[in-house]
Amino acid sequence: MSRLTQGQNIWSIVRNTFRPFSTSFRGIKTTNGIEKDPQSIVNLLGNFFENHFSLPQHNPDNIIHTCSIIAYEQIKYLPNMPLELITLNQVEKQWLKFSPKNLLIV
Repeated sequence: MSRLTQGQNIWSIVRNTFRPFSTSFRGIKTTNGIEKDPQSIVNLLGNFFENHFSLPQHNPDNIIHTCSIIAYEQIKYLPNMPLELITLNQVEKQWLKFSPKNLLIV
């Protein structure tokens, strides 16, 4: 749950506006007050979440990022290997191995 309020998660913005008992969307809170114009709301949210749809930024100081980039570069130049076709019978056989007693119900 703490993840929902970190960074640029939309729920940190709209939680204050959307409520189960609310009958309609009344706008979005901004630094200039409540914005009710749909086009302005779309533009605000689009600008706010633009980085979620952009390419990830590599951090050379982070060792995990560096290792991931190296692994990606090594995999990128491997020849294409076709995967074996999996039959429906093989899928069913593996599926039946899962018994209800082994499943974890959350």
